[in-house]
Amino acid sequence: MAQLIRRSSALVAVAAVTVLVAGCASSSKVAGSPPSSSAVAPASFVPSPADPLALVGSWLLDAPGVASGTVLRLGDDLSLWSNCGYLDGSWAADHAGLFVGQLWGGDGSCMSSVPSQGPTPAWLAKVVAFRLDGTGAVLLDASGAVAATLRPGGHPTAGPNLLPSLADPPTVGDQLRASLAPTAPLPPGLAAARPSQLIGYWVSAANPNLRGDADLAADGSWQGTDGANDAGGRWSAAPDGELVVTAGPSTAMGCAPEACADVNDWFVQASRAAFDGSTLVLLDASGKETGRAVRGVDTTVGPTGSDASPPPTTIAVTSASALPYQVRFVNDTTTSVVIVGCPDCGTGHELNAGLTWLTAEAGGQTDITFTHGGSVTGCVHLVNGVLPDRPVPPSVIKISRYSPCADAAGLNSAP
Repeated sequence: MAQLIRRSSALVAVAAVTVLVAGCASSSKVAGSPPSSSAVAPASFVPSPADPLALVGSWLLDAPGVASGTVLRLGDDLSLWSNCGYLDGSWAADHAGLFVGQLWGGDGSCMSSVPSQGPTPAWLAKVVAFRLDGTGAVLLDASGAVAATLRPGGHPTAGPNLLPSLADPPTVGDQLRASLAPTAPLPPGLAAARPSQLIGYWVSAANPNLRGDADLAADGSWQGTDGANDAGGRWSAAPDGELVVTAGPSTAMGCAPEACADVNDWFVQASRAAFDGSTLVLLDASGKETGRAVRGVDTTVGPTGSDASPPPTTIAVTSASALPYQVRFVNDTTTSVVIVGCPDCGTGHELNAGLTWLTAEAGGQTDITFTHGGSVTGCVHLVNGVLPDRPVPPSVIKISRYSPCADAAGLNSAP
């Protein structure tokens, strides 16, 4: 079946631009932004309110590792203009002072030097908020420190591979104005979700066993699926429940509503997050619900620091008989691995470094091995699609935890 690309911008005049696209849920995906060792939990400080419309423009960028004259253009999309050409992405901001951005594609001359973790630079992956500063602005990291400075005077020039209009000064149209509009207050009876309470693995509240999930990491990255298409990006939140989320391009495969839930899209569309008891309620800027989620089996390390607090009671997936069982393999190592032994692997599914693969397991006991270059590098034992010390699916298998193979006792525990 042909795969359609969604959420990608019309950026090229000729086919010399590369775009990283997240795939369907049964194959490898490109995460929006992988964890950074220097990143910390979003909104560990409280940003100051500011009008995000003031960020629209072409800015001279001052940030670590950025060459003089580099331009950051913020309009309907986010684009970075440097000596190699053009990189394209997305951004989100709100009146609470939150900001996130990511890059996913661009000129081949720029993409050829992109590191394995993707084109989003380290300074941009750290940004969680903004502050207006005279005629410019500063982008802030989770501690409130300046990650980048924006000064007026940016004038990008479109190269031969780009539409000239992409370098024009951005304007505020109806769609952009609506996306940056103030967020409606929380409806009565809901409690604002603090940033630390959002970290973790979320599934549909109406039916936790549907395919579809979102996994929000403490470093401000997220990845998820609607059951058929993988996605990933950046997120940031404020203590009053305001939320901004970006997502990269994705395929547009269909999935029957009785089998899938658009959990990842609920987060992308949301501008506020709150709790109704232990159920996470996501709302758009108008106050309309985009979806309701509960925690699945969460393997994310809990938040630490002054903002850390216990989340509402975890609700685990409760089906003991639903087949197939979802399993998400996460290759958090630096090399590709071939996954052998699961029913959907065929002769072996290759999973590149930094990517994830959502598949399914049948009932009973399953022994899965990881290989590289024909040699076994690790293994894991599942029972009904579940790690032995986990009561219910879905399981998230991080390759590094099971490389190399441990003894039987080691395989039966998930660190």
